[in-house]
Amino acid sequence: MGAGTLGLGNLAGTALADEAQSITRKHLVQKVAKPRGEISLSLRISLIMLVTQALIRFIKLFIFPVITEVSGI
Repeated sequence: MGAGTLGLGNLAGTALADEAQSITRKHLVQKVAKPRGEISLSLRISLIMLVTQALIRFIKLFIFPVITEVSGI
């Protein structure tokens, strides 16, 4: 009896996994089928801020130490 129940559980799990894959495929197809629009303004601002912060950190960590080493300060 336990083996039979386990078999039904596996079937149900497989059916759920197939359904999830089907929904995921449909979602991906819908996303791909949509025309590509412009990046939203808030996302653009966030990306600019992220790049700016990365550039400032790069300058602080690599450029300033080189300048101070060369100038002998």
